[in-house]
Amino acid sequence: METKKVSELVALLKGNDMAIRKSAAEELGEIGKVEPESAVPALVDALEDPEVFGTAAYALGEIGEKAKGVVPALIGALKQYYWNAATALIKIGVAAVPALVDALKGQDAEVRKKAAYALGEIGVGHRCGAAVVPALIDALKDKDAEVRGSAAEALGTIGEEAKAAVPALIDALKDGEKGWANWRGSSRTVSSMAAGALSKIDPEVAKRSSVP
Repeated sequence: METKKVSELVALLKGNDMAIRKSAAEELGEIGKVEPESAVPALVDALEDPEVFGTAAYALGEIGEKAKGVVPALIGALKQYYWNAATALIKIGVAAVPALVDALKGQDAEVRKKAAYALGEIGVGHRCGAAVVPALIDALKDKDAEVRGSAAEALGTIGEEAKAAVPALIDALKDGEKGWANWRGSSRTVSSMAAGALSKIDPEVAKRSSVP
């Protein structure tokens, strides 16, 4: 019965009605929590559908570590589908860390920025800060200011477990790069994000470094 159910849902994923395709992806996500081997391949294919990608990515994230084989596809989608792809990678967790660390060294600055964000969330959520902090410290030297800022913010998200980053964050306080506006329209700078991170990681050091 389950096999037939999956085959029916796979057929629906290929239909013309977007709402039906999204509903099919949601149902496959529920099946995938119990039988990932039967649902994950179809959800991976659905990542190619721009109208269903978000639903499919969310479903894969809900499946979690059992969907770790889809990490490369989600990394590739970080540029176009920030929140859905990043959220799925965060939910997959530790299994996504090696690919995200590699993404921090890639050519696309937007992907590097989002990879830093995801690593920060995984680092704090899965208590694996030690595994991701070195890569984020390296990213504080990225040629792109927004990537440097994202790395600083990610280190702050991890908190006390990112104490090894304190010297690099102190250096980042001197980053004179012009600021940019975030999606809310608020002004951001590398130095302000480094200051925020220091305040979360080591408040005493932040005070001695004249962080407001």
